[in-house]
Amino acid sequence: MRRTWLCHFISVSAKMPFRERSPMGRRTKKDVILRLCDEMAVERIGEAELRRLKARLREELGASDCPSDGYILEVLRASGRRVLVRRPFAAPMFEEEYARVFEGVLKFDTLEHAEQSLRELSRLYHTFKERGDGKGIAYARALARLGWRRARAAARRAKDDRGRALKEEIAEWFALWSLAPETFEIWLPLRKHAPEFRERFGGERAPHATGIPTRSEDRVGCPEGSRGDPKPVAASPEASAESEEGGHGASVAM
Repeated sequence: MRRTWLCHFISVSAKMPFRERSPMGRRTKKDVILRLCDEMAVERIGEAELRRLKARLREELGASDCPSDGYILEVLRASGRRVLVRRPFAAPMFEEEYARVFEGVLKFDTLEHAEQSLRELSRLYHTFKERGDGKGIAYARALARLGWRRARAAARRAKDDRGRALKEEIAEWFALWSLAPETFEIWLPLRKHAPEFRERFGGERAPHATGIPTRSEDRVGCPEGSRGDPKPVAASPEASAESEEGGHGASVAM
């Protein structure tokens, strides 16, 4: 009886849609992407290969659970495959030495994670600046612009006003950082103390606890104890991306 029940369970489980799969036979979308890519025997991923892979993913996972192009490309790139496709929400194509440095930096699901992400970008930015590493600076700005685009897209998909406002706020943070990292380091503590911010998102940590490196020369004109009410910035990182990267002597594929 027990063996019959187990066989029945396995048979039914195998026919379940992806989202209903039992934890006993759990598989991730990443696992499925890599397995299908292995079955297709492709090492270079162009537009044609991506279309074939997505068709296989829809067959196996269902249309509603098929991952986005950006996620698919990130998984494939991280696995070492050569990805020839560019998408607005795909990560920049870092050289290997920089890929290790920036791995896992970009997060923006909450305000706290967005701040941690930008704090780490600030640390890397100052390191690159001290070394005169224009390429590293360009990569950092490119990653911030990616965060801006992804947060804006998340805001458009938000199901309620609070979720939309949260992602729009985070998008503004990434936008300002990508345009002026040092200005962002001064602006963020003031922004978090603004009454309008606190009303919308609740109390945040005090400015001195943000952990974002701030140099003494950056504080000129922003005396301690000032309590301005800075508004979200209206910035468009894409508009000045080319000139900024050119000024650092490096170009980053977006």
